[in-house]
Amino acid sequence: MRKGDGEVQKIEVGLQQAYRMLNPGFVVLLSSAHDGRQNVMTLAWHMPVSFKPPLVAISVAPTRFTAGLIQASGSFVLNVPGCNLLPAVQYCGTVSGRDGDKFSGAGLTPVPAKKVEAPLVAECLGHLECRVAATHEAGDHLIFVGEVVAASAVERLFDGMWRLGDLEGTLPVAHLGGTHYLLPGKRVHVTSYKDPAGETRFRCLAD
Repeated sequence: MRKGDGEVQKIEVGLQQAYRMLNPGFVVLLSSAHDGRQNVMTLAWHMPVSFKPPLVAISVAPTRFTAGLIQASGSFVLNVPGCNLLPAVQYCGTVSGRDGDKFSGAGLTPVPAKKVEAPLVAECLGHLECRVAATHEAGDHLIFVGEVVAASAVERLFDGMWRLGDLEGTLPVAHLGGTHYLLPGKRVHVTSYKDPAGETRFRCLAD
């Protein structure tokens, strides 16, 4: 809907839904373990925060079973699922690990990580093993800053960035909110060129 002057009409967004305007980001399966207990939960609130050292931040409610495991062990793993795992992703975001073995319930396989106590999810496309470097309170959540101490990915799907080819079942997925997800489209890149006046411009091209 447009006004007469061409300005796009905006609507008010409820504050409880405002964060969804910053989505979509790839949804991950966050795994953790301590003292013989392990868990996996669905997580959309995560981001890289530093190159050197390589740091990521995740936001988890302190009431979550996972939060306690991370605090006790000082480690976690971010596992990147493909869209073929969406039923498991939804399950892991719905059921509490206090109530049973979520790996078994979701049909997922925990395998030992290289450098941290938390397990990898074998069926996922890639993994970031992290040791907790700092913890911060943020409203009703805890922000865990993790240093990435090991990382791995399926070779044919990652060449320094995700290769979004025709293997649809292996595409990472973005979380829009609730039970809604988004598959990525084609990969593109931006290149620069000079216009007739000699000014630098940019255009988008398919890879």
